[in-house]
Amino acid sequence: MEANSSVWVRDNNSDQAWVLGTIFQRKQKGDGVDIIVELDYSGERVTFSCDHEDTELDDVKLANDPKMALSEDMINLPFLHEPAILHSLSERYEEGEIYTFTGPILLAVNPFKDLPLYTNEILEEYYTNGMLRGQGLEVVSEAPHVYSIADAAYREMMKTIMNISGAPRRVPKQKEGSFGGDGSQSILISGESGAGKTESTKIVMRYLTAVGNPEGITAVAAGSIMDKVLQSNPILEAFGNARTIRNDNSSRFGKFIELRFDRRGHLLGAALRTYLLEKVRLPSQGPGERSFHIFYQLCKGLMAGRVDPKYGLSGCEEYAYLNGGGCFDLTHVDDLDELAATLHGMRVMGFTEAEVDAVLSVTAGVLHLGQLRFESVHTGEGEGSKVAEAPEVGAALAKARELCALDPARLEAALTTNSVSIRGETFLMRLRPEQAADARDALAKHLYGHMFAWLVAKINGALKGEATAKTRASISVLDIFGFECFDRNSFEQLCINYTNEALQQQFNQFVFKLEQKEYDREGIEWSFIEFPDNQDCLDLIEGKPQGLIAMLDDECRLPKGQDSKYAGRLYQALEGKHPRFEVSKKDKVDFKFGVRHYAGLVTYETDGFLLKNKDDLPKEAEALFQASTSEFVRGLFELDEGAAAQRGSPAAAAASGRKKRPGAGGAKVGTVDKPSIGTQFKGQLRALMADVQETRPHYIRCLKPNDILAPDQFVRTRVIEQLRYGGVLEAVRVARSGYPVRLAHAEFFARYRGLAPPPRANNGGGGGGEAATGPGAPGGPGGAPLSIKGLSPEDARPTC
Repeated sequence: MEANSSVWVRDNNSDQAWVLGTIFQRKQKGDGVDIIVELDYSGERVTFSCDHEDTELDDVKLANDPKMALSEDMINLPFLHEPAILHSLSERYEEGEIYTFTGPILLAVNPFKDLPLYTNEILEEYYTNGMLRGQGLEVVSEAPHVYSIADAAYREMMKTIMNISGAPRRVPKQKEGSFGGDGSQSILISGESGAGKTESTKIVMRYLTAVGNPEGITAVAAGSIMDKVLQSNPILEAFGNARTIRNDNSSRFGKFIELRFDRRGHLLGAALRTYLLEKVRLPSQGPGERSFHIFYQLCKGLMAGRVDPKYGLSGCEEYAYLNGGGCFDLTHVDDLDELAATLHGMRVMGFTEAEVDAVLSVTAGVLHLGQLRFESVHTGEGEGSKVAEAPEVGAALAKARELCALDPARLEAALTTNSVSIRGETFLMRLRPEQAADARDALAKHLYGHMFAWLVAKINGALKGEATAKTRASISVLDIFGFECFDRNSFEQLCINYTNEALQQQFNQFVFKLEQKEYDREGIEWSFIEFPDNQDCLDLIEGKPQGLIAMLDDECRLPKGQDSKYAGRLYQALEGKHPRFEVSKKDKVDFKFGVRHYAGLVTYETDGFLLKNKDDLPKEAEALFQASTSEFVRGLFELDEGAAAQRGSPAAAAASGRKKRPGAGGAKVGTVDKPSIGTQFKGQLRALMADVQETRPHYIRCLKPNDILAPDQFVRTRVIEQLRYGGVLEAVRVARSGYPVRLAHAEFFARYRGLAPPPRANNGGGGGGEAATGPGAPGGPGGAPLSIKGLSPEDARPTC
């Protein structure tokens, strides 16, 4: 950092995050140096001190040439760091360029407006260029795009298939750390709610179904496997998406879609897995939010005469399960149009009219259940409750019974009583009104959750096609929840952030392997490089016997387990003993704890942890559904909800640790050795990571430029936060752990030729010169390594 160099200076007092400045002066100070920077916008001079000459400053970074701000791949920037990435994204966003590469990652900034980037003509352009490139022909590089990632995955898959043509679908088990040995690829899409994950997933799916279509990339025959893959989206969005304060169409579950191809690259079929449906949203929503879209579609469809009146629904505002957030409409989406798309998708997927009717009946039945209220009843056995006698409550109860074909006496018992077994004896506990309301909500959540699992299983049956026998490789698309850190974080956030920790570890390992391959290609020694490792954080969450999930399960097994006692377990076992676990005196008062994730510290509230982890369905409620006169409803509860969501992967279902349900297949209902939600999720996540490990991954990180979902607004502090949470800055740290500045030979020569010593005379009479190779010279003793294709000078790091 020399005088007159342009630099970025961290600004914590504004929403700019970093501001430009110029080094005014360097002052030697013992072994260190003072750097005086003059800020461009104010002229203020700020001093930064380095204790040693080779110390890199955290708050001052060298700026790149302004002409490089619109670079399509930021890995080409000489100085790659947080302000450089932020500035490049901001400048490109202002020019309408929402996609940017940084090495293996595609960064996608949500424009919050329609852009002409996804026409058939543009799709054909990426397809044609990809095909030519796959044949070894040189073509002009296209701008960064989601299509770039999708096409790269497809071409790499086809290249491997061609190389192992005629081999069985699966090559022998790969060594740990290998990727995509049979040509299988994965596209991992992440980002916070509202960043554009769902739309990016749909764009990827459209491209892959187009290039895998034997009829041509723009022709999709009705009812074909391509059509079914695309038509699964409206169904999943209707029953699994909702409006949040951050996003009108937020996926409230994670999904992993495996597209299976034959040796010619034609799409044969697909399989779907889902993760962690946010059922807690069903009975209540935050201000400005909605429940799942299907409820609003159904209410408005009935009011508009497009749905059979037998479901007994009225306006959305009337229902307790819908009016908590005070939001009933979406800004840019018509619920009636979406209802038509949902019903069309169900018929394309092969739903019978009876199945469509059954699904809508259960959906409406859930809303009617939510209308039930309870009043206190006092007997000699103490306080109990009964369904309130108000006429509207009685009507709702009757309609719920009718739509779900439930026995009246069993329904009343499931709502107002609970049996408890103590030392071999069973006691019937009468529930107080507030407990009965909780039982009602639990009943509705389980009914909806099992129906969602049935929908996933039905979709998988329709997508299976002829995939099993002819499949040579696959491309899987993961649309998963991004890292979350709110004012209040609960069990759901812990599971979500656990997922992101596992994905971040996989990402670090993959990026590090790419770095190693690059250094091998360039002939550079790389053995000294270390990369960030978050295994200790994963151990804190999933380890035994003192991991967060294991201790939560232990507390759940106790007859009188409590959230506060769980918090006490954590403090005793982990406080001051684990570097990733943090708790303050104030946290202890509120039974909170903190985990220092790769993206930063998150504080979790233990209130509700046990209830959410157990997710119990009382025996009375299970017996109620098993006794339904509706074959559809009975079938829902013969399905294992967790395994059905993983139906696309038998290994994943097995990994969840769940034993076979004794009541399945019509057998007598007995006790169930049911793992907790946390343990099931841990098994599903491990299976997911095992599947991803067998693929060659590609990455799309979606970014939300502002929180008001407005076009043309780029809030730099929010984008920085997402770059950190999305692991992008961590990837930069991996790159910077080696040689962060990378210049082609010609560029290096043009930039630094003036610093080279004069050429020595060639005594051999050739008249030419000889490059300097003495101490400190590139490639010489003590100098930076001279690579085959480019120069990666260690001493070019931006230090003091």
